[in-house]
Amino acid sequence: MEKYAIGVDIGGTKCSVVLGEGHIPDNSLKGFIIDKICFPTEAAKGPAFTIRNIMDAVHEIMRRNHVLPENAIGLGISCGGPLDHRKGIIMNPPNLYGWNDIPIVRLMEEEFRIRTLLQNDANACALAEWKFGAGRGYRNLVFLTCGTGMGAGLILDGRLYNGTNDMAGEVGHIRLEKEGPVDKFFGGQSLVKYYIEEAAPHAKTVSQTKYDAIINDVFQALTPKLLSDTSIDSAKALELFKEEVALKAPDAHIQ
Repeated sequence: MEKYAIGVDIGGTKCSVVLGEGHIPDNSLKGFIIDKICFPTEAAKGPAFTIRNIMDAVHEIMRRNHVLPENAIGLGISCGGPLDHRKGIIMNPPNLYGWNDIPIVRLMEEEFRIRTLLQNDANACALAEWKFGAGRGYRNLVFLTCGTGMGAGLILDGRLYNGTNDMAGEVGHIRLEKEGPVDKFFGGQSLVKYYIEEAAPHAKTVSQTKYDAIINDVFQALTPKLLSDTSIDSAKALELFKEEVALKAPDAHIQ
């Protein structure tokens, strides 16, 4: 009886479902992928919407390739962290708003009656590159992902390294230089919003246009050196934000 493997990748922008052969001959992926379906995640519509689309895509790829559950050796899911790969739970990744403690493995196993495993997407990429790509033959490897978010997978001493809490390789917020530039996409403006709302909880009472202008003005005022000086002292950071908001938005009711 022919066997198959099913893969699901859940990203912040798009999702993919693939059908592959149930074994990989001669450590080569040539001809391994049989079929593939891709579609937008539409994360803003919530986890139930996306999970239903994922399930529909898995059903479709099985249907059109005449695959029964008993013919599948397993279903693997890759997703950005944080997650718990042992418990099979996705734990609110920043690019999947609202995905709070989603038991994705249990949901998929109940739907398909196929053994299902979950892994951090960067870790899954690191494993694939180590086994079949440029990392073959090496005992240590770092794989960097640059998608909707940024992460890394680590192969250390010939084994995948997950870390104590499945957080090994989460490099997106690591500062490379003490006074390096503040990046908007990887959290800079999000942190500004957080501190503004802590310093001035009534700031949102102004119009959205005014509020966005406050955030931008304060963000521009916070030089890398100022942020570096306050990065290890949250109380000092809050005082700095209060000063900047008071200057840029005197009507924001500083606490």
